[in-house]
Amino acid sequence: MAPEQHDTEIEIRRVRDQQYPPDYRKLRREIGAESIHRVGPGAYALTAAWRGLSSRERHRMRVVEATLRMRRPALVSHFAAASVHRIEILGRWPSRIDVRVDGEAAAGRQV
Repeated sequence: MAPEQHDTEIEIRRVRDQQYPPDYRKLRREIGAESIHRVGPGAYALTAAWRGLSSRERHRMRVVEATLRMRRPALVSHFAAASVHRIEILGRWPSRIDVRVDGEAAAGRQV
């Protein structure tokens, strides 16, 4: 049996957790200088740390950030669930996240 693999955790900075009002000029400068990478709306990681993650770990971080932004409970599915359960896939990880929200069509939606 192979040893259990643990994903590398990186710090995610969220605009909502920063000073109020947020310093958007500083944020734009950091993005322009490529010192931070946008993980999702209002969520950023240091670029060096982000580049150190595998593509599965990056997708998992996007899934986590997306679920933190949701106002209603949702069920992650398909590739999103695979990344959370640390299951590798063949090919590239998608840029969108599959979720199922109560009251929506059976196919769910992508965020």
